[in-house]
Amino acid sequence: MEKIFSIVEECLDKYKRGNKYFHEIDNKIKNDEEILGEILNRVGSQVIILSGEFGFNMLDYIMKQKRHYSYIYLSGSPRRNKDVEIYAMNYYGGKRDNKKAIFLDDTYFSGRTFYYMKGFIEGKFNLKLDMAVVGYDGHSHKLNHLQSLYRYFDYHDESGRPL
Repeated sequence: MEKIFSIVEECLDKYKRGNKYFHEIDNKIKNDEEILGEILNRVGSQVIILSGEFGFNMLDYIMKQKRHYSYIYLSGSPRRNKDVEIYAMNYYGGKRDNKKAIFLDDTYFSGRTFYYMKGFIEGKFNLKLDMAVVGYDGHSHKLNHLQSLYRYFDYHDESGRPL
């Protein structure tokens, strides 16, 4: 867990905030196997929902594990107006399967990606997507459906000053 703190501190020292800061945080989280492992450790028996470059890296990490995970990897980008479609899947949806899903991502800011994926998954499958786990939470409000390794506003005020 200390790894995420060093990543955030390094990025804050370099950029303070802004787009470059956020891109740097994204890149460091999605390419760090220790962080990927910490995020994956928060998954129970839910079906894992993945997307984007983070999802591709997490899927690669999942394939190296000895434990079996059910997952759905979606390609496309709602933010870039690219249709979302199923790219890879290890989920068969039988009666005995857990009907809950969990979205994993590197960062969470506005929640737009989560809510888009929630609508897609709940409309396409008989799954309830009600939780997201991320490395970095930059949303200004604490959300019940979101777990993170690091929540910016637990350590900083609205103007970016440390608490």
